[in-house]
Amino acid sequence: MEKIIVQVDRDSVFSSAVKYLQGPDSEKRPLEVRFQVDEHVEDTVNLGGPNKEFFTLFFKAVIKKEHDMFERVGPYVLPVGNRGAIDKELFTILGKAIVVSLCCGGPPFLKLAPYILSYIRGHEYLHQLDLSLVNNSYLREYIQKIERATTQEEIDQVIGEDQERFMENCGWSNGEMVTLDKVGKYIQVLLIWELVSKRKESLDQIKLGLNTLHFLEHVRDMDWGELEKILCVHDSQERTAKYVRQEISKATSSLECCAIDEHNAKKYTLSCLEDLTVHHGDGHYPYSDYPIEVNFNRADRSAKLPEASTCVFKLFIPLGNESKLKFYSSFNAALVHGRLGFAGRDN
Repeated sequence: MEKIIVQVDRDSVFSSAVKYLQGPDSEKRPLEVRFQVDEHVEDTVNLGGPNKEFFTLFFKAVIKKEHDMFERVGPYVLPVGNRGAIDKELFTILGKAIVVSLCCGGPPFLKLAPYILSYIRGHEYLHQLDLSLVNNSYLREYIQKIERATTQEEIDQVIGEDQERFMENCGWSNGEMVTLDKVGKYIQVLLIWELVSKRKESLDQIKLGLNTLHFLEHVRDMDWGELEKILCVHDSQERTAKYVRQEISKATSSLECCAIDEHNAKKYTLSCLEDLTVHHGDGHYPYSDYPIEVNFNRADRSAKLPEASTCVFKLFIPLGNESKLKFYSSFNAALVHGRLGFAGRDN
C-alpha cells in the first residue's frame, strides 16, 4: 500500500496532523514524516524517529490553552466541552491519533483520569469520580460545605446560597430535598454533572476516535493497569501509598480525643500506619493538594471497620474495637476488600 508522506514544520504540527488524520484511510497506510526548516526538508532517513516526534509534538500541542480542548488537574488532563473543537471533531481526530501513534511505535497520550479510561471502555466509573478532579473552586467549596454539614438546617443554608448555580443545573430531581441521608447521592450527582455530563460530547468523540481499527474492541477486557500503560504517559507526581500514609498520619495526630475509646483508636491508628508495609503506589491515585480528612466514627461508636468517603477523601476511624489486635484486623479487612473496588475485582 502506498505510504503517506507528511512534510511539516515543527511550528505547525497541530494543523498538519489534523489535515493528515482527516484524510481517507490515513490509519491504514504507512506514514513517513519529513520535518522541514524554512521550507528545506531535513536530510534524514526515517526509521521511525520523525514519526514519533510528530505525534509527541501533536499531543503537546493539543493541550495548549490556545486550542481550549483540555484542562490540567494534578497529573491528569480532562477534555472540556469546547463547542468549536467538538464541531470540528477535533476530539475524534485526537482519539484516532492515539491509535495511529501506537501503531507507528509512537508515544501514548498524556495521563487521562482513570474514570475517562473506564468511560470510553463502557465500564463502571462512578467510584472513580472524586473532588480532587474538580477544578471549579466554587463547586469544590460548595461540595465541601455540603459534606461537612451535620444538621438539616446547615444543608438547607448551603443549598439556598447556591441553588441557581448548582442544584438547578446538575440534574437533581426537581422538588427532591437533599436530606442528611441523601448527601452522598447529591454529591455524586454534582460530580457526574461536572466531570461527565459537561464533557460528554468530547468524551464520546475521543471514544469514537479510539475505536479506529477496532482498537477499543481489542482492549475491552484488558487489565486496567495494562491499558493505562499503553494509552497514557506516566507522571512522576502520582500519589503513592507512602504519601497517603503520611497524610493520614498527619491528620490523625491532630485529632482531639473526648473519650477513652477515642484515645485508644487514635493510638491504634498511628501504630497501625507505622507498621503498615508500604509499597510504591501503582499510579492509580490522583495527585492533588486536596487534603485527606480523618475523624472518629462518632455516629456509630460500635462500628469495627474503618469507613471512607472516596468522593472527598475522608476517613472515619472505628471506635468499636476492644484491642489493638482487633483494630489491626479491621484495617486489614478494609484494605483487602477495598482493594477489590466497586466491581468486586482487583483494580
